[in-house]
Amino acid sequence: MELLKELVILLVRVITILPLLLLVTLIMGKRSIGELPVFDFLIFLSLGAVVGADIADADISHIHTAVAIILNRDIAESNITFENTE
Repeated sequence: MELLKELVILLVRVITILPLLLLVTLIMGKRSIGELPVFDFLIFLSLGAVVGADIADADISHIHTAVAIILNRDIAESNITFENTE
């Protein structure tokens, strides 16, 4: 019975957080990995790590994950770049 409860909690966490990740990814734009600047690639990696940690660890609050995803999106939309701007 405990296993079933944990599986239901995991399923709910996946169903609630992945649409937010999908929405943020769609807002950030469609580009292939080869076209991404280094900074954007790091943003995508950190988004994946945040979502993965949220899904894997029930002790992590869902609201903290949502805030981290939204802040990551805001950082990605800023004009920070490692590219040569000259």
